[in-house]
Amino acid sequence: MHTATSRRDTSRITAAALNPKVATIAIVVAFAAAACGQPVAPAQPRALVPADAITPYYVGSPLDPAAVDELLAQAERSATAGELVVTADVSGCALPTIWAQPRPEQIAVSYEFDDTIACAEQVSYRAIFVIPGSGMNEHGRWAYSPGPPEIATEAHRPHG
Repeated sequence: MHTATSRRDTSRITAAALNPKVATIAIVVAFAAAACGQPVAPAQPRALVPADAITPYYVGSPLDPAAVDELLAQAERSATAGELVVTADVSGCALPTIWAQPRPEQIAVSYEFDDTIACAEQVSYRAIFVIPGSGMNEHGRWAYSPGPPEIATEAHRPHG
């Protein structure tokens, strides 16, 4: 069984104008890279990921809190005016895909764990996203002001 939690750290969220560069397809997170806390690299998605999904700035296992804090600070520095930096935490075994999608009342962070891989214990993952503060997609128009909305996590089953 996989557990998911979301966390909104308002002391670390940067409300800094809409930037379409962050609307990209989702990525696959290599298990070894995630377990080692390495920045993610694009690969072929397995889940049915929306075309306007936002890829994470970083995904990894927060074994070194100082390194994760530094990556969060880097994401905050890279955010442009009107963008928000948010985090989400999920736990499970191999995490092949994670993405975010803004919605009018919340930011949905969707993920997929590979249930075909046996593991001795679950791993905690932290995902950092840079999200446009306003925009429109298939879910409607959103404008997160003066700060971010709640973050909802959604588990998906593999498709492929």
